[in-house]
Amino acid sequence: MADLALTLPDPLVQFLDRQVGPNGFVDRQSAIEAVLMDWRDKTERLQSMIQEGLDALDAGDYEEVQDIEAWLDGLGRD
Repeated sequence: MADLALTLPDPLVQFLDRQVGPNGFVDRQSAIEAVLMDWRDKTERLQSMIQEGLDALDAGDYEEVQDIEAWLDGLGRD
């Protein structure tokens, strides 16, 4: 495991410290690791969704839209 030194603004350190305790994380490191793992997971999911969309475009699976405002208004109305 590699060491990493961080310098954070006081308000972020105070927020981090409020997340540590009996009802939160064991220590600062655990809190930062959890945030970074969540960020990594969300980034990977987003990259996967983008690739899925690009693959659909390559396969010709898309809809041409002439009136974007009307199309956006119709989203979610099945």
